[in-house]
Amino acid sequence: MENLFTAIFGLIATFLMSLFLKLMRGVNAPWAQEVYAIGSVVPKPAWGAGWPGMFVYLASALVGAFAYISLGTQGDYTVATLLGFGVVAGVIRGGVCSMLLALLAAEQGPFLRFVQAGPGPGITHFAGNVLFGLIVSLLFGLSGVLPGLAF
Repeated sequence: MENLFTAIFGLIATFLMSLFLKLMRGVNAPWAQEVYAIGSVVPKPAWGAGWPGMFVYLASALVGAFAYISLGTQGDYTVATLLGFGVVAGVIRGGVCSMLLALLAAEQGPFLRFVQAGPGPGITHFAGNVLFGLIVSLLFGLSGVLPGLAF
C-alpha cells in the first residue's frame, strides 16, 4: 500500500511542481518546455521529442518519490525530519537535474529556444525540485501512511 501512495504522491508533487514552474515562467507551459527539452536529447526529429520527454519526466518523478521516501524513512523519523530530508533531497535532485537539463538540452538539443534561454529555466527548475521534495514529504507526513510517524 505504501508503494501505491508513493506513486500517487510523486505524481501529485510533479503536477504541483509543474504548476509552480508555469506560474514562475508565465504563459508558456513549462512542463511542455521541459518535456521537449528532455526529449530533444534523444536523437530523432525535433517534432517527436514530446513522448520520450514525457516518459523521462514522469519516470524521474516516480523514481524521485520512491528514493525520497526510502531514504528519508531510514531510522527514527518525524514529520519534521521527513520534511527536512525532502528539502535537502530536492536541493540535490534540483542541482543535478538542472545541470543535466542545461548541459544536455541547451548544449546538445536541436531547439534554439533552449540554447538561448540562459540560466532562468535552470534556476526555476531547481526551485521546482526543492518544492517537489517538500510536497512528497509533506504528503507522506500528513497522510499517516508511514507506520510510527510522530510529529
